[in-house]
Amino acid sequence: MLSTTDSVVVAGLNPSVSNAPIGLASHGANAPAADLPPTGLVVAFPDVLDNKTAFPLSLDEFTHFLENVEHSAENIRFYGSVRKYERLYKESAEAGVSTTPDGTDSGKTIASAPAVNVEQFVDDLINKYVDDDAPEQVNIRGATRKALLEEYKASKLVHPDKFQEAKTEIYQLMMMDSFARWVRRQTTQNLDHKGVCQRRDGMIMFGTIAAVLLLLSITLHWSIFARFALLVPLYLTTIFYEQWHAKFCVKLGGEGTRTAKDGTLKAIADNRILFMSAMKAKGMLRKAFVKALLLLALCFVPPNTSGQWDLT
Repeated sequence: MLSTTDSVVVAGLNPSVSNAPIGLASHGANAPAADLPPTGLVVAFPDVLDNKTAFPLSLDEFTHFLENVEHSAENIRFYGSVRKYERLYKESAEAGVSTTPDGTDSGKTIASAPAVNVEQFVDDLINKYVDDDAPEQVNIRGATRKALLEEYKASKLVHPDKFQEAKTEIYQLMMMDSFARWVRRQTTQNLDHKGVCQRRDGMIMFGTIAAVLLLLSITLHWSIFARFALLVPLYLTTIFYEQWHAKFCVKLGGEGTRTAKDGTLKAIADNRILFMSAMKAKGMLRKAFVKALLLLALCFVPPNTSGQWDLT
C-alpha cells in the first residue's frame, strides 16, 4: 500500500508550502486534515477520480485534458475499467457466482450468465490495454505486463488483486505526471484558440498605435504630460501581450468565469480555483503596468546628434 497525501499543492500563494511533495496513496484514502498544509490550496487526486470536484477541476475536464492535450486517455480509461472490474467481480461473488479459476477446489456452483459477463469484461480489458498488441496499450513495466498476461492465459477469470500492481503504476503515472501539469494549466490558462487569436490581434493593433505615438513624442518634442498620456496605449498593449502569452484572460479571471471545453463561459464553482484565478489576474495586471512604465521611459530619452538613442 502506498501512503502520504494524494494532492497537489498549488504553488504561488505561500512559500512555505510551494515545495510540498506530491504524494501517492491507494485510491480513495484521503489525507487527514492534520497532514495538509495550514495554508495554501490543495486539490486531492482521489477526489478528482471520484468526480467529487467542481469545474474546472472535474473528472470530465481531466479526461478531456488527457485526450486532447497529452493524448494519454488510455490511462484514465484503464484505471476506470479496472475499478469497474473490481465491482463486477465483487458483485458476482456476492451473488454466488464462482470467481475462482476452473479446476480449483474453492469454486462455488455458478450461474453461467453472470460469469460470462465478468469473463467477457476481463477479456476486453486485457485485449484493449494490456496485451502486447493492444490498441490502447498502457505504459506499465514489462514484468507487470508479463505477470498479468501469464495469469490471464492460465485462468481467464483473473482475480482483481492481480491488477493491483498495474493499477498502482498507472495511478502513479497520472498523479506524478499528468495531474500536476493539468492543475497548473487549469488554474493559469482559460482561453481557447479564438480568445488567444483575439488578444494577439489586439496586441498588434495597440502595439502599432503605441509605437507610432512613442516615435512622435520623441521627434516632435511633446510635453511631459502628453508623453505620460502614452501610458494608456502602452498599458493596453502589454496587457494584451500578457494574456496572449499566458492564454489567460484578466477579465475572466477577475470575474470568476472560465472557458469550458465547448467554448462557453462557465462560473468557477470551486472557491480555491476562483482565488487562484483572481491572484493570476492581479499578478498579470501588475506585470503589465511595470512593463508599460519601462516602455514609457523610452520617450524621455533624447536621441544623440546622429539620431540614435543612447540608453547607457
